[in-house]
Amino acid sequence: MDEPEDPVMAGPPAPEVYQPVAPLDSDCCGSGCTPCILDIYQQELEIAKRRRTSNLKSSKLTPDEYTEFELIDILPATAGVANTANIYRFRLPKDTRLGHKAGQHLIIRETLAETPRCSLVRQYSILSDPGQLDHFDLLVKVYEEGRMSSVVREWKIGRRVEMRGPAGDFRHQQGRQKKLILVCQGTGIVPFISIIREILENGDDETVIRLLYSTRRFSDILAVDHIMEFSDYWNFSTSIFLSQDLGSGRLLGPNKEIVRARLEYVHLQSEVSDGSDSYVAVCGSKEYIKAICSYLQSLQVSPENIFRF
Repeated sequence: MDEPEDPVMAGPPAPEVYQPVAPLDSDCCGSGCTPCILDIYQQELEIAKRRRTSNLKSSKLTPDEYTEFELIDILPATAGVANTANIYRFRLPKDTRLGHKAGQHLIIRETLAETPRCSLVRQYSILSDPGQLDHFDLLVKVYEEGRMSSVVREWKIGRRVEMRGPAGDFRHQQGRQKKLILVCQGTGIVPFISIIREILENGDDETVIRLLYSTRRFSDILAVDHIMEFSDYWNFSTSIFLSQDLGSGRLLGPNKEIVRARLEYVHLQSEVSDGSDSYVAVCGSKEYIKAICSYLQSLQVSPENIFRF
């Protein structure tokens, strides 16, 4: 018979987490109290969020061994490229998070039908926030002639996919700079989504975020819902550069603009006029990263202030 668990060794029970009830607008007296009841409510939300996160379990994902995750849904990433860019959702145990940090990626291992005893690996950025429970999302673009794409194209609900990780060492440091410039191309926007959200949801972090996003056409813009949500924050704005679009599509609302041109030196010049107070992260193809970093070097941005994904 199993020995009963020692209550001392088991440790104290996890603290109960209460969901704060939002105050009415009339609960604020309007006298400039410090703190205001509305401020206290925001503090309580943060406390509850931290407690929920501290009590959560992480998945069995490790950097050195592959773990299988079940595919439970496939969602179109945009209306324009639904057949080539999709969000792949994978199951996690109930009340479990993946265990990654903002901006990290996973390594996926698959086999080709013609060479079943040989493995093929690719890395894909994690779309989900670190606090996401019960599932996680990858946003993957499938290319016509890509070897891994030929396998991903055949993924169906219920498939179990081997992954290891997380990997990636980008870390946002609050107060490191006043302005964080995120420059990306295509699916290079994916790791930036969780980074942006983490900063915006931290009420103490006043870093100004500029997202410079390059894609071909208006219909190819990824993560539109996220961009629209982020644009409601005072410290976020974006310019989306369309290199092959002469149409009239636009995103309504503040803090976002469509530029029908390729992102060039002159655009970056206006962003890093004070390079010492900016930190730049770049994500995209090798050619894109090389071109952007060349522009930044010409603009005398210190290599220490540039991060390449």
